[in-house]
Amino acid sequence: KHHELEQRRTIVSKSISDIKANLSAEFVHLGHNIDSVLKPQAKKLSEIKDLLLTANESYAKLVLSQQQTLKKKQSEKETAVSRINTLLENNHRLEDDIKDIHNKFLMLESDNATCPLCDRELDHQSHNNLKAEYEQNGKTKQEQLKHNKALITNLDKEKNLLSKQIIAAETSNKTVITEMQNKIADLTAQENLSLQATEKMLSENKRHIELETMLEKETYAESDFLQLKSIEQQLGAIKFDHVKYQLINT
Repeated sequence: KHHELEQRRTIVSKSISDIKANLSAEFVHLGHNIDSVLKPQAKKLSEIKDLLLTANESYAKLVLSQQQTLKKKQSEKETAVSRINTLLENNHRLEDDIKDIHNKFLMLESDNATCPLCDRELDHQSHNNLKAEYEQNGKTKQEQLKHNKALITNLDKEKNLLSKQIIAAETSNKTVITEMQNKIADLTAQENLSLQATEKMLSENKRHIELETMLEKETYAESDFLQLKSIEQQLGAIKFDHVKYQLINT
């Protein structure tokens, strides 16, 4: 009986010792993980949030600036194109007017030229006056046509320059924007890791406190402790009976 109880005590004691060892190992591991990994990650959260806010603001400003530049250049290009189209329409009218004046001038050079308004034959003075008027009108319209063509040439150059500037504005910040997008994505990932670390730290810290309490108060392996207590009591009773037997027989 005594030997059997001793064996059971050894087995139960080992079971308690193993459970304590496992809990102690978990306690140490959690403490190390909290202090070395989770706390440092959690502490970075505030800094990461500030960096992310700054990065998002810088990105928004850059994109807005690019959009404003593109909008301005597009508007300037549209204005140039509109002016070119208006000048081209004016030139078509001027060319038609010049052709009309040329035809009228040819009519004056013909025999028996007549007044274009009353169809009466022109006298020498009227002929000369009308000819001078046609020449002046033709000259004025030719000069206007020449001036318009020069404007169109300059506006066309301006339009082409604006087209190049628009392409440059679209591509110039592309690398910077990509880098900023990558930075924001990286900071967002870090923020998520810090948030996860904070949540995990709270959970593991709670478990760490539970383990500390369990190990200090030996509230783990309760059934084994009850069983060990019972065995110890039985062994104590056997020892008491043995001593009592010896006293009676002396």
